Amino acid sequence: MDARTAITKPRPPPAAAPPKPRVQCHFFARGSCARGDACHFAHGSEGTSGTAGSPLPRPQPRSKEGHSRDSWTRGLGGASAKFEDGAAVSAISLPSDFSAVRLNNLPLRSSPASVAALLSDIDVAVSVEHVRVTARPGAATCSADLRVDDPLFAKTLCGKLRACAALSHVEAIAVAVPMPQGSNLHRVDCRKVHCSWHRPTRTAWLNFGTEHVARRVAEKFNAGVYKVLGCHVRAGAPTGSDNQRNRFAWTVMLPDLSASVREQDVRQAIPERNKPGRVSVGPASYGTDADTAATMVESMLLEIGPLELWEVSANFQGKRIKAQARFVEESHAREALSLLDNKPLSFKRDSRVLTVRLMTSAKFKVSTRVYDVLRERLASQTPVLESQHIRFTAYPPQNGCRVLKLESEDRQQVAQAKATLERIIGGEVARKGEQDLWSMGLGRNGDEYRKLKKAVEQDHGVVIIRDIRKSQLRLFGPEASCTRAAEAIAAMLQDIHDGHAIELSADEFLWACRGGFAALTAHLGNNKAAFDIVSRPTRILISGSKADHAATLAFIASRQMGPAPARPDAQTDCSVCWTEAEEPIRTSCDHTYCAGCFADMCQAKSSDASEFRISCVGDQARCKKTLPLPELQDLLPSAAFENLLEASFATYIRQHPAAFRYCPTPDCGQIYRPAAADDSMRRSGSTTSAAVVFTCAKCLIPTCTACNLPHPGMTCADHKDHVSGRYAALEKIKAELGIKDCPKCKTAMEKVDGCNHMTCGGCRTHICWVCMHVFDTAPECYAHLSRVHGGAFNVPF
Repeated sequence: MDARTAITKPRPPPAAAPPKPRVQCHFFARGSCARGDACHFAHGSEGTSGTAGSPLPRPQPRSKEGHSRDSWTRGLGGASAKFEDGAAVSAISLPSDFSAVRLNNLPLRSSPASVAALLSDIDVAVSVEHVRVTARPGAATCSADLRVDDPLFAKTLCGKLRACAALSHVEAIAVAVPMPQGSNLHRVDCRKVHCSWHRPTRTAWLNFGTEHVARRVAEKFNAGVYKVLGCHVRAGAPTGSDNQRNRFAWTVMLPDLSASVREQDVRQAIPERNKPGRVSVGPASYGTDADTAATMVESMLLEIGPLELWEVSANFQGKRIKAQARFVEESHAREALSLLDNKPLSFKRDSRVLTVRLMTSAKFKVSTRVYDVLRERLASQTPVLESQHIRFTAYPPQNGCRVLKLESEDRQQVAQAKATLERIIGGEVARKGEQDLWSMGLGRNGDEYRKLKKAVEQDHGVVIIRDIRKSQLRLFGPEASCTRAAEAIAAMLQDIHDGHAIELSADEFLWACRGGFAALTAHLGNNKAAFDIVSRPTRILISGSKADHAATLAFIASRQMGPAPARPDAQTDCSVCWTEAEEPIRTSCDHTYCAGCFADMCQAKSSDASEFRISCVGDQARCKKTLPLPELQDLLPSAAFENLLEASFATYIRQHPAAFRYCPTPDCGQIYRPAAADDSMRRSGSTTSAAVVFTCAKCLIPTCTACNLPHPGMTCADHKDHVSGRYAALEKIKAELGIKDCPKCKTAMEKVDGCNHMTCGGCRTHICWVCMHVFDTAPECYAHLSRVHGGAFNVPF
C-alpha cells in the first residue's frame, strides 16, 4: 500500500461509540444493489460518510453494455495481451504470430461470407470473423482485409491467387499486421528499400578556337549560369593547344547529359558571343527506356521475395532514376541490400551499378493537445534531422492524435533521433530539486488535482498529465514554461503534507493487531493513521507532519495497548485494514473494502511470486474468490485498472522466460518470442543460414531470436567466433593466404593462378577477383575486366 493513497478512519472502542447513521450503499446509488431491504448499507438519503446528510460520492461505473464492448485485450510491450478473471493473463500474441492480406477488385456487394467462400475454392480456409470488407464511395469494386493467426498465411494466399487464372482480376497484397488494440507503442519498419540507377546519358564536346572563351564557357556551366534543358551541368576543364589556324583547338566536355539532349539544346544554352565552333553529341549510354529499366529492376527484387509496394519516382530532372520497394518480409529487404547493392545492370554498357539502400522508419502517436504545446520544440529539431539526412513528417491530426514519422537509411541515426523526440513528447516530471512534486490529494479525482491542473495549465501554457502509479506529474510544453509550472506547483503544494510509512516487525505487527493500532489512532486523532496489512512487511501509514511521525515512532516503541479489536464486521468494516471502510466498496461475494485499500491490495499482487490472480481476502483471507474482470473494472479507477493489467502482464512475462524474452537493450520493455530450443541448437551450428531477427519497435536494435543477442549480418556461429577473437584470427590468416569470400554466399575461395574471372563453387556466381563484383554470366564478367581493369590477367610492369 502506498502511504499517499489510502488513509482510513480509526474505529473507536465499542463502548464509547455513539450511534451512527448507516453508510450509503453505492451499489444502490447506481441502481444495481441485489440485496434489497436485506442490505446492511443505507438506501436513500439517510446514509452518510461520517457527516449527517452528506452522501458518499462515488464515480458512476460503466454500464453492462460497456463491459460487453471491452475485449479485455491490451497492447503491452509490443504484444497483444488477453486477460481473464482475476486480471490474469490468458494469452499473449505478437505481430509476428499473424499475417494480413488485402484483397482488391472484389465485387461491390461482397460480404465476409462471400469472401470466405471465394477463398475456399482455392483451398484457403478463413473464418468469417477474420474478414473485414470495405468499399470507397462511388467505387465499382470493394476490398477485403484479412488478419489470420498464421505467419505464413499471407504468403500462401498470395501465391495461390497468382496461380489461379480464374481469379487473376483479384489483387492480393500482403500488408503490415495491424497494431494491437489499445496500443500506443511505436511501429518500426525495416522492409523498405530505396533503389536508384543512372538515367541513360550522353556526352557533348564543345570546340572553341581560343582557350579563354573555352574556359569562360566551362566556368559559366559550373556556376549554373548556363543550363541545358533547365538542368545544371558540370563541365570539364578545357583541353587543347593554341593554334590560330584551328577553329576547334580547345575542347570542353559536358558529361552526364540527359539522353534526350540534342545538339541544338546545347547550342541554345550558350549566348551568341560565346558559341562554340562545333558541338558533338555522343550516343546514349544505354538504349533501354525508363519503364523497361524499372521493370527489370523490379524483377530483380521479386526474385528475392514478394513486394507490397513498388513505386518509381515521377521526377525526371535528376541524374538518377529512383524507386522504392517494400517487401512483405524484413529478411528479404536485408537480402536485397546484400545481393543487389552495387550490382551491375544488364541493360547498361558502362560499369555503373544499381544502388540499394535499406530504410528504417519509426512511427509513433502523440495526442494533438500535447503536440500543440510541443510544436516549437519539435520544430527546433528539424535542422538537426535534416543535417543527418533523416526525414521527419508530422501527419495531419486524426481522432485526437498525430502520427510522427522518422525515416533514414542510417538505423543508428534513426534510433538516436527517435530517442530525442521521445524525450520531448514524454514530458518532464515536475520536481523541486531531486524531489517529485506530489501529494496524496493528487492521486484522487478530487478538487485538489482539478484546481491545480486548471490553474497551472492556463497560467503557463503547458499540459499536465498525472501518473498515479509513479506518483508523478508530467509537464508538456516549452522548457521555460515547464520550469515555471513546476515552481507554481511547488508553491501550491507547500502546505500539503505527505504521508509517512513505518514498517513493522513481527512483534510490532502482533502488538498492532491486539489493540495497539486502536490505541494509536485514539492517540493521534482521526484520519492520521492507517494499517497496511497487504504490503510485506506490514506497515502503519501516517498522514500528517513530521511531529506526528515522531510521535507514532515513540508510541510504537512504548507498546501502549488499547482495547483488543473486535472481529471485523463483514458487512461494514474493510477486509484489509479492519477499520470502518472509507469510501466503502463491496464485492460480489459480499465483502467490504476501503476504496484505497482495495486498489492497493490489487497493486501489491505484482510483488508476489505466485500466479498473478486477484482474489478476495474477505472473511480473514478465507474467501479467496477470483474477482471477475468487469467487477475489477467497476471497483477500480480507470488508471488503477490499467496499471493492474500492466503489472499482471509483467509478472506473466517474468514467469515464462522460455516463451518470451525482453529486448536486451536496458529499460527497453519490448518483448519477443525466442526460437525453440531445438531450433536454437540447429541455428547456432549453422554456417550459412541466419537466424530469425527481431527488430525492436522501440530501440530499433535487431536481436537474433536463437541466441538472444544482437549480431546483424552474422550467423550465431560467426558471432560467437567474432566475440571470442577466433573470427579476427581467421580473417588475418585468409588475408595472408589470399583467400576471399564469395560476396553472394560467403563461400571461401583461393586463386592460385590464371585470369581474374572466378566462378564460386558454392552458388556458381561469376566474380571479378579484383573488385569482387558479381555477374550472372561469364561474358559479362570478362567485359567488365576489359573495360574497368584493362584485361582479365594481372600484367606486371
